[in-house]
Amino acid sequence: MPPTSPSAAEPSGAPGLRRAPAGLRVVVAGAALEVAALVAAAGYALWRVVGGDDVSVGLALGLCVFALGFAAILAGCTRALLRGRRAGRAPVATWQLLQGIVGVTAVQGGAPAWGVPAVVVAAVVLVALMLRPVVQVTAGTSRPAGG
Repeated sequence: MPPTSPSAAEPSGAPGLRRAPAGLRVVVAGAALEVAALVAAAGYALWRVVGGDDVSVGLALGLCVFALGFAAILAGCTRALLRGRRAGRAPVATWQLLQGIVGVTAVQGGAPAWGVPAVVVAAVVLVALMLRPVVQVTAGTSRPAGG
């Protein structure tokens, strides 16, 4: 029978989204936006292949795999943060740095329409991830039973 109370379903110290500090909610919202963008990029690449556009099929399918893989990793790491596990912090922070670099490169290359939002989201999520309440909540090392 599944646990009836949220505290029984989560390890001690795990905030869940409702009780999470504001900074962790910002991290989760930003990561959710990034996951959606990665899935959209994968869908767009696939749509271009199916639509018969003059694109490299291998490159488009590689982009799909890359984007969906990173979306899954980012979603999993965000879930770990919500459960109070520190294991999600480093991958989420690394993704923000990579996204920021790509965003700056896009701005320099003449694509500010998506480069600037990428940099802004990356910066906001990275700063929120380093706030003391977020670090304290995600510093737990407890593991679920059987895991």
